[in-house]
Amino acid sequence: MTSQAIYNNRLVRLARFLRTDPVFDFSDFLSNIQARFKPDLSCGTSACALGWAAALPEFRALGVELSVDRNQTLFQLDGKNCSFHTVSARLFGLTEKEARYLFMPAYRIAGYPSSPPGNATARQVANHILRFVRLRRAG
Repeated sequence: MTSQAIYNNRLVRLARFLRTDPVFDFSDFLSNIQARFKPDLSCGTSACALGWAAALPEFRALGVELSVDRNQTLFQLDGKNCSFHTVSARLFGLTEKEARYLFMPAYRIAGYPSSPPGNATARQVANHILRFVRLRRAG
Protein backbone atom coordinates (compact mmCIF):
# COMPACT_ATOMS: atom_id res chain seq x y z
CA MET A 1 0.00 0.00 0.00
CA THR A 2 1.37 3.44 -0.90
CA SER A 3 1.86 6.10 1.74
CA GLN A 4 -0.89 8.17 0.06
CA ALA A 5 -3.31 5.26 0.46
CA ILE A 6 -2.30 4.89 4.12
CA TYR A 7 -2.88 8.62 4.72
CA ASN A 8 -6.27 8.47 2.98
CA ASN A 9 -7.29 5.43 5.04
CA ARG A 10 -6.36 7.29 8.23
CA LEU A 11 -8.52 10.25 7.18
CA VAL A 12 -11.41 7.89 6.48
CA ARG A 13 -11.01 6.30 9.93
CA LEU A 14 -11.03 9.77 11.54
CA ALA A 15 -14.17 10.70 9.58
CA ARG A 16 -15.88 7.48 10.70
CA PHE A 17 -15.07 8.33 14.30
CA LEU A 18 -16.49 11.83 13.86
CA ARG A 19 -19.74 10.30 12.63
CA THR A 20 -20.16 8.78 16.12
CA ASP A 21 -20.89 12.35 17.29
CA PRO A 22 -18.14 12.98 19.85
CA VAL A 23 -18.20 16.18 21.91
CA PHE A 24 -17.16 18.47 19.08
CA ASP A 25 -16.13 22.08 18.45
CA PHE A 26 -14.83 22.83 14.95
CA SER A 27 -13.64 26.28 15.99
CA ASP A 28 -11.03 25.12 18.52
CA PHE A 29 -8.52 22.25 18.73
CA LEU A 30 -9.52 21.75 22.34
CA SER A 31 -12.07 23.80 24.23
CA ASN A 32 -13.74 23.83 27.61
CA ILE A 33 -10.39 22.81 29.11
CA GLN A 34 -10.94 21.53 32.61
CA ALA A 35 -8.53 21.42 35.52
CA ARG A 36 -8.31 17.65 35.28
CA PHE A 37 -7.44 17.46 31.56
CA LYS A 38 -6.87 13.93 30.25
CA PRO A 39 -5.13 13.37 26.88
CA ASP A 40 -7.79 10.87 25.80
CA LEU A 41 -10.44 13.59 26.35
CA SER A 42 -12.37 11.42 28.80
CA CYS A 43 -12.52 14.59 30.94
CA GLY A 44 -15.52 15.75 28.88
CA THR A 45 -13.85 18.53 26.93
CA SER A 46 -14.70 19.13 23.29
CA ALA A 47 -12.29 19.13 20.39
CA CYS A 48 -12.12 19.66 16.65
CA ALA A 49 -11.29 16.85 14.23
CA LEU A 50 -7.53 17.15 14.68
CA GLY A 51 -7.89 17.43 18.45
CA TRP A 52 -9.85 14.18 18.43
CA ALA A 53 -7.26 12.53 16.19
CA ALA A 54 -4.59 13.34 18.75
CA ALA A 55 -6.78 11.79 21.46
CA LEU A 56 -7.56 8.51 19.69
CA PRO A 57 -5.42 5.48 20.59
CA GLU A 58 -4.74 4.58 16.96
CA PHE A 59 -3.12 7.95 16.28
CA ARG A 60 -1.54 8.29 19.72
CA ALA A 61 0.34 5.08 18.88
CA LEU A 62 2.00 7.06 16.06
CA GLY A 63 3.51 9.47 18.61
CA VAL A 64 0.84 12.20 18.57
CA GLU A 65 -0.43 13.67 21.84
CA LEU A 66 -2.36 16.61 23.21
CA SER A 67 -1.31 18.57 26.24
CA VAL A 68 -2.44 21.77 27.89
CA ASP A 69 -0.22 24.51 29.27
CA ARG A 70 -1.85 27.59 30.80
CA ASN A 71 -5.14 26.81 29.01
CA GLN A 72 -3.36 26.60 25.66
CA THR A 73 -3.60 23.43 23.62
CA LEU A 74 -0.30 21.96 22.54
CA PHE A 75 0.25 19.20 20.03
CA GLN A 76 3.21 16.92 20.59
CA LEU A 77 5.02 14.46 18.37
CA ASP A 78 7.28 11.99 20.08
CA GLY A 79 7.20 14.14 23.24
CA LYS A 80 8.12 17.45 21.57
CA ASN A 81 5.79 20.42 21.05
CA CYS A 82 4.87 20.98 17.42
CA SER A 83 2.38 22.79 15.20
CA PHE A 84 -0.89 21.35 13.98
CA HIS A 85 0.62 21.44 10.48
CA THR A 86 3.35 19.04 11.58
CA VAL A 87 0.82 16.68 13.16
CA SER A 88 -1.35 16.83 10.02
CA ALA A 89 1.62 16.01 7.80
CA ARG A 90 2.69 13.09 9.99
CA LEU A 91 -0.73 11.51 10.38
CA PHE A 92 -2.37 12.33 7.08
CA GLY A 93 0.32 13.47 4.60
CA LEU A 94 -1.25 16.92 4.33
CA THR A 95 0.34 20.14 3.14
CA GLU A 96 -0.13 23.19 5.36
CA LYS A 97 -2.94 24.46 3.10
CA GLU A 98 -4.67 21.08 3.10
CA ALA A 99 -4.42 20.91 6.91
CA ARG A 100 -5.98 24.35 7.24
CA TYR A 101 -8.68 23.33 4.77
CA LEU A 102 -9.63 20.19 6.71
CA PHE A 103 -9.18 21.38 10.27
CA MET A 104 -10.03 25.11 10.23
CA PRO A 105 -13.45 26.64 9.59
CA ALA A 106 -14.32 28.53 6.38
CA TYR A 107 -10.96 28.00 4.69
CA ARG A 108 -10.61 27.89 0.90
CA ILE A 109 -8.05 26.34 -1.40
CA ALA A 110 -8.20 26.33 -5.18
CA GLY A 111 -10.05 23.43 -6.74
CA TYR A 112 -12.06 22.50 -3.62
CA PRO A 113 -15.36 23.71 -2.16
CA SER A 114 -15.05 25.90 0.96
CA SER A 115 -14.56 24.17 4.30
CA PRO A 116 -17.54 24.20 6.71
CA PRO A 117 -18.23 27.17 9.01
CA GLY A 118 -17.11 27.36 12.63
CA ASN A 119 -20.43 26.04 13.91
CA ALA A 120 -20.24 22.85 11.80
CA THR A 121 -21.17 19.57 13.43
CA ALA A 122 -18.84 16.59 13.69
CA ARG A 123 -20.86 14.85 10.96
CA GLN A 124 -20.53 17.82 8.62
CA VAL A 125 -16.77 17.86 9.14
CA ALA A 126 -16.65 14.08 8.64
CA ASN A 127 -18.41 14.50 5.30
CA HIS A 128 -15.99 17.31 4.42
CA ILE A 129 -13.02 15.04 5.14
CA LEU A 130 -14.50 12.21 3.07
CA ARG A 131 -15.17 14.57 0.15
CA PHE A 132 -11.53 15.71 0.34
CA VAL A 133 -10.31 12.10 0.28
CA ARG A 134 -12.44 11.36 -2.81
CA LEU A 135 -11.09 14.45 -4.58
CA ARG A 136 -7.51 13.60 -3.59
CA ARG A 137 -7.89 10.03 -4.85
CA ALA A 138 -9.34 11.29 -8.15
CA GLY A 139 -6.65 13.96 -8.57
